Amino acid sequence: MSKPNTLIFSMTYTKERESLFQWVGLIPLEDEISFWTLNSGKKRPPLNWVNVQGLTSAIPRQDSNLPLLLTKGLEINSNLYLVNSFAQAIDMLVKERVDYIVAGKTSLRYQIITLGYCLDKFTVESAGIINKQQLGFAFNLQSEKALVEKYRNAFRAMEIDGSLNDIMTKWLY
Repeated sequence: MSKPNTLIFSMTYTKERESLFQWVGLIPLEDEISFWTLNSGKKRPPLNWVNVQGLTSAIPRQDSNLPLLLTKGLEINSNLYLVNSFAQAIDMLVKERVDYIVAGKTSLRYQIITLGYCLDKFTVESAGIINKQQLGFAFNLQSEKALVEKYRNAFRAMEIDGSLNDIMTKWLY
């Protein structure tokens, strides 16, 4: 994120991040916020925001869902651990260092597959929230303006010719 002229892709756009990057383009995404646990086969009640209070979770410290977890009563370093990436959070879950992860269904599914895990290893339960967000393509502020503009033009062209929608349909929906 700090290296000039490097494209950052599929980063969640937030107002707090708006001035920190040169944004190329945004893709709207509706993602169901879900509780992810290991598929242990043990009987337990369905997860909800009340009964997760006695359990532990991990989330990347820069994740856009962190404020949601804090408003739901989770406390950092008590029942919520901050990590550097979802790969670390998934690793903690697999090693049973945390009980669950809260994340968008689409985004965490992609992370799990990328790490080489089978989705059957996990149980996914809705947290009752649809997160309407935008994923962005961006460069850091030190990137060359001409390079950023080339990517903006290419992004706009893909929006117009429909190829961006084709990619989104194949990989995110």
